[in-house]
Amino acid sequence: MIFRCMIFVAVFLIMTAMIGYNLKRDDESPLMTIVYGLAISWALAFLVGVPLIIKHKPLSLMMWILLALYAVLAVLGLFMFIRKRIGAKEKASIAPFKKSEMIYLGLFLGIVAFQLYKTIFYACADGDDAFYIATARTAEVSNRMYELDAYIGVPIAEMPFRYVFAPFPMWEAVLARVSGVHTATLAHTVLPPILIIVTYILYNEISKMVFGAENREKRFMFLTLTAVFEMFANVSTSTSGTFLLTRARQGKEALACIILPLLFYELFRLAKAEGELKIKDLPVLFAAFGAASLSSLLGNVLAPIMVAGAALWMLVKRKRFKNIVLICTPVIISAVTVLMYLKIR
Repeated sequence: MIFRCMIFVAVFLIMTAMIGYNLKRDDESPLMTIVYGLAISWALAFLVGVPLIIKHKPLSLMMWILLALYAVLAVLGLFMFIRKRIGAKEKASIAPFKKSEMIYLGLFLGIVAFQLYKTIFYACADGDDAFYIATARTAEVSNRMYELDAYIGVPIAEMPFRYVFAPFPMWEAVLARVSGVHTATLAHTVLPPILIIVTYILYNEISKMVFGAENREKRFMFLTLTAVFEMFANVSTSTSGTFLLTRARQGKEALACIILPLLFYELFRLAKAEGELKIKDLPVLFAAFGAASLSSLLGNVLAPIMVAGAALWMLVKRKRFKNIVLICTPVIISAVTVLMYLKIR
């Protein structure tokens, strides 16, 4: 089982990075391909999963459709990577690390290593697991999505549409089927370390935007403080630190720690570019909105609020009406999701 988990992690990260390469910009870290790959994977899982669940289609159909889409995007990403590498210029060498930079980086990596150790080898009790992981396991075993009671396994009279429109457990069930790893093992031991690392990759990229890529001392200090704050954030069941370190297998963690920070990062890039949209900005926003819809119904509220704030800033500061319309187009995903939920429930 350990060997199977290691193989799954390696293949999962490589495939995710290849998918995410389609959205990577030249000035970003190569590790951001994993962040973008996850966002695309989640968005596709939402767009494919919700119609299939409503139509009472089997999990296996969702699995094969997603695998086909992931494979096509991964091949496309690999092609783009090879094409860029062929014509790439030699990059400038990295400046030597100062002593203070090495200290802060060492502290940060040590804290993250401790968090990963606790996540992998210790279990954190959470009442939501009785539903979310049981739902994923039931779907994996029965090949039926949201048609059986997750607690006792009997058919239910009506689908729980509150969860149907945020089918993050079905994405986990697909991964469990493909990998052969038990759903509980996947959700408690395999996925959380990956999502924690992805979160810090994103925070590192945000630190470059805030402090500048060259100011490594402030960046590493920021990352160290962020990691410390996350460790001591369990003052409530709803803080980002609680989700990150104790509930990483749930869609709400993906929303709080990855998707909304990714949306903040994209909007911050837009602000730094004086409100000027670039070619890859819009697909990233669409991927973030699709991922937000997969993770939680609340994502259909929080993501539009963030974009509305950016649109208001563009209206007041830059008066770029065309760009305002463009950055608001991904809100269509959230609007349609909410309207369908209100109509069907």
